Amino acid sequence: LAIGPKAHDGFMARHFDRHISLSVSRRLLDTPISPNIMTALSCLLGLAGAAFFIKARPIMHLCGAILVWLHSVLDGCDGELARIRFQESRWGGALDFWSDNIVHLALFGAIALGLYQATGKILCLVLGACAGAGILGSAFLVFNNKSISPPSRDFIYLLLLMAYWNWTYYFLWAGAVGAPIFLLLLTMKKNTQTLEKLS
Repeated sequence: LAIGPKAHDGFMARHFDRHISLSVSRRLLDTPISPNIMTALSCLLGLAGAAFFIKARPIMHLCGAILVWLHSVLDGCDGELARIRFQESRWGGALDFWSDNIVHLALFGAIALGLYQATGKILCLVLGACAGAGILGSAFLVFNNKSISPPSRDFIYLLLLMAYWNWTYYFLWAGAVGAPIFLLLLTMKKNTQTLEKLS
């Protein structure tokens, strides 16, 4: 299967996840599973993982993190299948892109809701909203400007570690701070590109 990592793959995606997804893609080549079906299955797996975070129990969070990680790994299969079968399409690319972001939104929303239910702290919902706003804003910027690379999915490994140590609250904080900062950096990059075109 002559497909390598994408330019925007993070370190773990490039050196670990991609080897797993390529192995799975090889086994799917002669099956009727289409790239779009693989996208949908991966998305459902990620949403199922996110749902585990609604209950603020360490074992539930760890199981959820593992499912979200599996979603992230298998998410590479749809593009690999599309490229090797020459089935790439704008619709498939858009479906893949937005399904990823829906999972990320669901993940931080579920973490925020679960921690709010467990602690009664409104701050948890505020943090979830900040993370969600950053994710959604960045998604629209990247989708409408193909010269901007999407963020790496390596943060999933941080989720695995923090769920294992029962530090999901701090992961929520990381998303609430990191996602808006990433959105700000993308906005600055877009403005710089616009100025360069005008000059």
